[in-house]
Amino acid sequence: MSLQFFWVAVYDDDTTLPQFEGNGQENLYKDICREKLVRFDLIENQTGEPKVVLHLVEGMRLIHRRRNFIRSDGIRATVWLVGWQETRNGVNFQVINFVFPDGHIETMNRFIGDHALYGAVNLMDAEKS
Repeated sequence: MSLQFFWVAVYDDDTTLPQFEGNGQENLYKDICREKLVRFDLIENQTGEPKVVLHLVEGMRLIHRRRNFIRSDGIRATVWLVGWQETRNGVNFQVINFVFPDGHIETMNRFIGDHALYGAVNLMDAEKS
């Protein structure tokens, strides 16, 4: 399966962790060092151009997922989620960009309950802190 996008994690020491190494080896999302992460780029596979560049400052936690679904015409599609969350004074703030297959982006300030597309993500162990 060819992916429409791939990610690159950029660290505070100017090193990067690409989703795919030059030899094709895949780095996993859980491999991202969140303590050093300052930017997360979602890159278009065909053009090599960034679709979303997310800058993270201290206290912000990365949100990234791919949601696969079947459209009403039976075609499989993927929506890419890229955003951040932060807890300030006990209140959780979120910004999530939903990148659709046609290239349009919808931005929301929170997840919506258990909605199939806009619902909350389940945290992975590497994301809990």
